Amino acid sequence: MFALTLDKSVTSTAVNGSDAHDPARQDYTIGEQIIYQFTVTLPEGVVTPTVFDQLPTGSSVLGVVSSRVVAVGANLSGPGLPAMGTPGVASDTNADTINDRVTWTLGTVTNTADGVSNADDQITFEVVAVVLDVAANANGDVPVNTAQVNYGTYSLTDTAAADIVEPALNVTKSATPGAGDAGDLITFRLRVEHTAASTADAYNVTLTDVVPAHLIYTTTNFALRAVPGSCATLPTTLDDSDPTGAGLTVVWDTLPQGSSCEVEFQAMIANTAPAGTSLTNTGELDWESLPEGGRAYQDSASAQVTVTQNELAKLIIAPTDGTATIGEQITYEFTVTFAEGLTGSTAVFDQLPLAGTNGAAFEVVSSQITFVGANLSACQRCPPWAQPVSPPIRTLTPSTIASPGRWGMSPTRPTAW
Repeated sequence: MFALTLDKSVTSTAVNGSDAHDPARQDYTIGEQIIYQFTVTLPEGVVTPTVFDQLPTGSSVLGVVSSRVVAVGANLSGPGLPAMGTPGVASDTNADTINDRVTWTLGTVTNTADGVSNADDQITFEVVAVVLDVAANANGDVPVNTAQVNYGTYSLTDTAAADIVEPALNVTKSATPGAGDAGDLITFRLRVEHTAASTADAYNVTLTDVVPAHLIYTTTNFALRAVPGSCATLPTTLDDSDPTGAGLTVVWDTLPQGSSCEVEFQAMIANTAPAGTSLTNTGELDWESLPEGGRAYQDSASAQVTVTQNELAKLIIAPTDGTATIGEQITYEFTVTFAEGLTGSTAVFDQLPLAGTNGAAFEVVSSQITFVGANLSACQRCPPWAQPVSPPIRTLTPSTIASPGRWGMSPTRPTAW
């Protein structure tokens, strides 16, 4: 008569191998299935064993997918002995709605004596489990599966462990140059890479970039592309067919652990871009732990482009030394430099010193617009695609003076320059 024995192991080959944490354990990612097998060697004679396989329920959570009897030794017989392919009874031991145990009740089994302990005395069982997408499962966890066989006063257990791994990606984004005005080209570059904490390949990696208002995607120099020489794994597809709707899209079916890639595109600052504002362009990165049925992840990165602000400069034209006596006229000149693009609701005024300010009082003698740049135009009716007209060079009469010591020009409609 030979003693009862139990031998358990992981028999499936993990997608990501076994080198992330402990080389002695297979690496499994979220959503991946693990195949366990365990073999019970029965002693010669008559026994009434019960066999079960307990999946982890604590810091790691696995769920039963399927189970079966793989092999039954030729020396074994009995009315309750399961045939090959017979599944066990799955159950939930901790009331979390996840089946975590499989049990086979074998009934009375006779192991015909032949004086040899070999495969004829064995029953082999298989349990397929899945690494569930639950918060308890994370990179670095070690789920331990325990098989147990009981009969009479005898009880044996054996375990098999695996490592949980996850892909961790990061996306960064830059805009060059970081400032400009209408008509300027901005190059946006996005880098997708595995972080140092990543322990698995990433699948269905999708980078999406919706070009925002006031930026116009352009292919003048190049279309959306992988930066030459930057990618160990080139994108599977690049799609620039809908830059402002679905967005510019870059897809990698698989991005192997440790790899990275940079993509870039250009956009032009539109004439509608308000001067002095910031335009934010955001890239969204999505990926999964498996081609199908894995955990979904996301990251994002933004880059800002500052639209050049309008500028104002003022100086004294006469007298040239900047000094004047009572009754003498002083001529001031100030220049507004408009950033290329749209400037709306423009009002320009000059405030002279009021009586008692620094012991002096000034009075407006005359005022006029002396120069209008050839690139400037005013929009009589906005929005900006209306027919532009050029503002005239004109002298401002007293009726245009907004208040004593102040003159101004405030258009009744927004003015595009």
